[in-house]
Amino acid sequence: MILVRHGQTTYGAEGRFQGCKEEVYLSPLGRKQAEAVGKALFPLSVCSPVFCSPMVRCQQTAGRIYHAYNVLQDLRDVDVGCFAGLTQAEVQERFPRYWRKMEDNLFFWRFPGGESLLSVFLRVTHALKTLPSNAIVVSHEAVLKCMLAFLLGMNPLCYRRLTIDECSITTFDGKRRLVKLNDTMHLREL
Repeated sequence: MILVRHGQTTYGAEGRFQGCKEEVYLSPLGRKQAEAVGKALFPLSVCSPVFCSPMVRCQQTAGRIYHAYNVLQDLRDVDVGCFAGLTQAEVQERFPRYWRKMEDNLFFWRFPGGESLLSVFLRVTHALKTLPSNAIVVSHEAVLKCMLAFLLGMNPLCYRRLTIDECSITTFDGKRRLVKLNDTMHLREL
């Protein structure tokens, strides 16, 4: 199984919360990253099914990996509720009480008008039961961190200790043993 985070988006370049309520497209750099990850995964992508989040940014990335991909709802981004489209500074200014609560208890805390990372973790464990072991999965940072925690048998509260860069490649072998984590060598020329 190969896990790929989507490329940089216009919101990501500005440090804005994205979530699943607003469609955000890849930035020019994000399109280049998607091209590079597509090249890095060829010819493996020809014989492995590609699954992605329904969000456009993931579909844009998945389409660069292989033209035929499957959209899976359980791979959608976390619903960040009223934080969508805001920067961290804007959230801290407008919702200081929520920001403190989020920082103290990120995994169980629910975004106002949105969902918790615990609900994302439960969604992801369901998705992993349906995905073939040779799948290429294109999704979001939060979703992929939850997948990693589950696949590695980690306490999901270790979520913050994991890093998943834009268009990075994380690989598991057929026995779901970690082979490569957050590989970005294919992006070094960008």
